[in-house]
Amino acid sequence: MAEKAFHEFQLVNNPPSGSDTDQSNNSSYISESNQAINWIPLSPSWVKLNVDAAWTKGTKKGGIGNIIRDHLGIPLLAYSVGVLCDLAFMAEAIAICSGLLLAANGGFKKVLVESNCYPLIKQLSSSDSELAIISIHHDIVQLRKSFDDCSFSFVPRTTNTVADTLARSALSVESPIVWPLTSPWLLHLCESEANVCDDSLVQ
Repeated sequence: MAEKAFHEFQLVNNPPSGSDTDQSNNSSYISESNQAINWIPLSPSWVKLNVDAAWTKGTKKGGIGNIIRDHLGIPLLAYSVGVLCDLAFMAEAIAICSGLLLAANGGFKKVLVESNCYPLIKQLSSSDSELAIISIHHDIVQLRKSFDDCSFSFVPRTTNTVADTLARSALSVESPIVWPLTSPWLLHLCESEANVCDDSLVQ
């Protein structure tokens, strides 16, 4: 089913001109035209959780993608699911909440969450939240307590391609999918993204 879903999603991944999929053109996102930030590896005790969301204004249908990788960039868990919500920003918040739940259930203790939605990452660093996502914000705060350490970081979409691909896949398939880690396309995307990392470790 997972491989069939990926083939179906490819039609969505390259929408025709005029598509109302709200992601790269949404005003909530930071321009990446002049950014060249690389995928950065972690110390061995940490895992990296990349999250992303795709959202279609006309149908209010969204897709979220979560990918958890170890310090070498090897995938440990990959998940996508379709959602219905009123705003792209809300879909991004759901993606983080879903990813943290995935990481907590996976027994990971130190998690770096990366998202290309700068306003949301900034908001999670403060005590205030927008009314539209206040309940989701509360869930994120509670889930964060499940870990020994958990931090949030903004990354440009160019280094969030795996989560982006998973999110777009969920626009064509509503049911939750835990993707096989041996899927060639997933391994290829993870390897391509990790291969542009620099040599410095964080944390």
